[in-house]
Amino acid sequence: MNNRSKTSSQCSGLSLIEVLAALALVGTLLVSVLMAHAQQVRQLARAERMLQVTHAVDAMLTQWWTAPAPTPGRETGGTISTPIPTPASGDLPGSEDYQWQTKSLVDDSLETLGAQIIRLTVTDKLSGEVVMQLDLAAPLPASSDASALREDAP
Repeated sequence: MNNRSKTSSQCSGLSLIEVLAALALVGTLLVSVLMAHAQQVRQLARAERMLQVTHAVDAMLTQWWTAPAPTPGRETGGTISTPIPTPASGDLPGSEDYQWQTKSLVDDSLETLGAQIIRLTVTDKLSGEVVMQLDLAAPLPASSDASALREDAP
């Protein structure tokens, strides 16, 4: 009778190996969840920065496009400028960490329509990483010639 009770009590518990395997499994799952959470936090921070940059660029473009039309008294070098300053650069309004830059690109098909491409690039000041790049179609300056634009082209 004593033999029977020993056998049944030995079978009811977990061995040390089973406990260690369970701990290893739980630890692996916990590390995986924590790594996924950290990646999600980084992605959320990047998305929020992109949203901030997008809002700042939108406000800046709105300001440029809604600026009063150039008058003959504001002509520079015999040409009336487009609403977008080109070539130009500066700090992105509302964000100290980013800088914008514009330059004209040559596109013969748009040039025949009296338009040009202006590339707006936003970069992170610290890393130099290009955060956003937009190509905008804008009217050519009033007395523009293709050779002046080609000098600014890359």
